[in-house]
Amino acid sequence: MAYTDFKSYFQDKYSDMLAEAIQAFVNKHHDGIGFHGINVLSIADQKVENIEVKSLVCHEDGIGDLLRMEVRTAADIVEMSLGTKAIEAGRKTRWFIVHVTAELHQGLHDVKVFRTEENYYGEFDPEDALDAYMIPYISTDDLEDIADDFFERYCLDAIYNEWQLPYDHIMRKMGIQAVESTLPDNVFGRMYFKPTTIKYWCNYYPLPKTELEGNVPAGTMVVNKNHHFLGNFGSALNTIAHELVHWELHQKFFEILALLDENANQLSCEVVPEIPSEDMTGIQKAIWWAEWQANNLAPRIVMPRTIFLDALQDCYDDNFSPVFYQGEHLETALEKVAELFGVSRYEAKVRAIQLGIMEAEGTFLYSEKFYVYPISFKRHSLSKN
Repeated sequence: MAYTDFKSYFQDKYSDMLAEAIQAFVNKHHDGIGFHGINVLSIADQKVENIEVKSLVCHEDGIGDLLRMEVRTAADIVEMSLGTKAIEAGRKTRWFIVHVTAELHQGLHDVKVFRTEENYYGEFDPEDALDAYMIPYISTDDLEDIADDFFERYCLDAIYNEWQLPYDHIMRKMGIQAVESTLPDNVFGRMYFKPTTIKYWCNYYPLPKTELEGNVPAGTMVVNKNHHFLGNFGSALNTIAHELVHWELHQKFFEILALLDENANQLSCEVVPEIPSEDMTGIQKAIWWAEWQANNLAPRIVMPRTIFLDALQDCYDDNFSPVFYQGEHLETALEKVAELFGVSRYEAKVRAIQLGIMEAEGTFLYSEKFYVYPISFKRHSLSKN
């Protein structure tokens, strides 16, 4: 990657613009002793040097691709002597916020400064990966509501096969497509954000599947032909939903990622996501957060809570077969629900637990790969974990 973070890119490309903005602010507001809210004039000449971008905060500015940025910088104000020779009489470091507007679409365009101010509080807080890279703030408490909004936007008018995610309908609304490809074993899917040449599998009925190489447009989802989300515990639908989340929430993030590396063309989603650590760079943390959001929203999109709870109740009520263990009723119901939604039994179990049905903890249990009969217990009799 050519740049390790967005602030390095911005400093390299726009240092002259930042220098002009800060110099103009110093000339207008600094008298050699301090800054003032009214226009002042310094007796001695003052130069601005050693401008360093400390952090960026990015915001969407209205509709479309407009972007507003707070470029937080440190700079030296150098005061020159009053004599005929250019001698440095004093130097001090001050902190500034340069407010910038730009258009972010296939590059950063029309970058303009609209205001500069001094930061009176000294140093800035460390750069936040979400603020700098246009990744939305999503808490765990927000996940269900966001999934509900997604369902209302893309699925209300869909025709369902049982309750399986109508991904063809969703992709038509989003203007994207999906193909199968042979990806590395540790990658279950990719979303391409700009046109790229790839190998993918195509089915010309009645001929067998054939691998082709060709150019695919931006908005192409690639699903691993042989592996799915979370290995054997997942499903192709969860992989598809994961990539849909990336396209819905992370297009601006990818635009920034492409600025830092001109060869970047996709977000590649690993089967076992990397565990976050303090050693991660800002861009690595941003990628981790994007993956966290997609991982946690995907099952909620595949199994919307209202539909899932109703379906699970119906399947549970239809259980009339005699059983040896009471927990078999719930286990059987979850197995039927998994078939309705086209997901694995493990995914259905996890979704039930997410929605507060803690009794599902006692279903689909294995000890050293051997099946264990389901365990039943009254809700709240077991604490978490």
